[in-house]
Amino acid sequence: MSGVAIGTVDTFLQKKRVGSSDTTEFDKVDAFMRKLADKPVTESDLLHSAVGWGALEEMLLKKSLASGAFFPKNVTKLKEERELRPFVELVVDGTFSEQSLNEHAVSFQTTLVWMNALKASASKHGDTWLHNLHLGIGHLNLCVKVLSLVLQLAYFIILCTQPDDEHFNISETYFKKSLSLLSTADAFQGHNFTCTTGS
Repeated sequence: MSGVAIGTVDTFLQKKRVGSSDTTEFDKVDAFMRKLADKPVTESDLLHSAVGWGALEEMLLKKSLASGAFFPKNVTKLKEERELRPFVELVVDGTFSEQSLNEHAVSFQTTLVWMNALKASASKHGDTWLHNLHLGIGHLNLCVKVLSLVLQLAYFIILCTQPDDEHFNISETYFKKSLSLLSTADAFQGHNFTCTTGS
C-alpha cells in the first residue's frame, strides 16, 4: 500500500514541478550553492552596503561573524555613519572623540562584550558622560524584560523585573555619574526611572 501512495505523491509532485523523493535536482542545486557559499567574497562582489554594524562587530570581536559573509571595514567610511561613529572610535581609537562627546547619543550597544569594551576604555582613557550613559543603559537592560528606546523622543519604556536587582542599582550609579559629567535627557530619563522605581 505505501509503495502506491509514495509513487502517486511522487508523480503528482513531479507534474507540479515542486519536487519528489528523487533528490537528484536538489542535490545538484545544493552542491552549486555550497560552492558559492565557500567562495571568498570581495568588496567588488557587493551589490549594496548597508550601515556597517556587521563590520563593527567583527572589528570588536576580532573575528568573522560568518563564513561567506563580507563586511567592508573602511574605518573612514564607517565613521561617517552618525550612529556608528562613537562605537567605531571606541574600537579603533580606544575612546570617544570630542565630536561624539559633543553630540546626542543616537545608538546604543548593550551586550556584555560592548559593556566590557566600554569599561576597558574608561579604565584606560578615563570615563566620560557617554561611557557612563552607555553602561547605565547596558546594566538597566540586563535587569529588564523589555527595554525600548525611542531615541528621537528620548523616552524609556521599561518593564523592570526587580528594582533591587544588582544591575538595576549599578545602572543608577552610572546614570548619576553621567549626569555629573554632562546633563543629557537620556541620563535624566534613566536616573529618574531608577530613582522612581527603586524607591
